[in-house]
Amino acid sequence: MGIEHVNQAVVHLEQNTHQNASVVEKTASAAAALRLHAVSLAETVARFDLGDDGHVAHRSAPESGRARVSALDPRRVRSADG
Repeated sequence: MGIEHVNQAVVHLEQNTHQNASVVEKTASAAAALRLHAVSLAETVARFDLGDDGHVAHRSAPESGRARVSALDPRRVRSADG
């Protein structure tokens, strides 16, 4: 009966490992999407300029905007710890 308990524990550990891997994959995908949205939002906000008189002036998109987005491709960006 002892070996059966060990086998059940190993099966349980394998199931948890697969579930954890799935959660990590989904979290990484969500983080990459959020990163791209943050870059897009920053570029959109950068188009506005608050003048000395307090009025908001709209600027055209910077030429380098597209290059910055592609440079921050989540497949090429490394985390701070890795």
